[in-house]
Amino acid sequence: MMDILNFNTLITSNVLIFFYYVGALFFPLILWSGRFYLLKKFAFLHTLEKENKKLFWISLFTMFFCTELCWRMMFEMMIAYFNMHNYLYDIAQSLNKKV
Repeated sequence: MMDILNFNTLITSNVLIFFYYVGALFFPLILWSGRFYLLKKFAFLHTLEKENKKLFWISLFTMFFCTELCWRMMFEMMIAYFNMHNYLYDIAQSLNKKV
């Protein structure tokens, strides 16, 4: 318990995983509701030809999946960084005990 209070052991991995799932679940909901706003605000989306409309939706889905991938990679990097801190701290503690 004292390691957590002294910030020697970090709890960020669990917190980051929680916020990853919150973002991964809520971003699609926000985008879905934003879709209605875009359709109401920009009338040209209704007048697109079938081929252009298909291209528009394919590009939108591609951007969505790229965003989800970047979101995942960002959190993986942060978790790896904080795990490195914990591993290095454990190594330093074990070396201090041997000396």
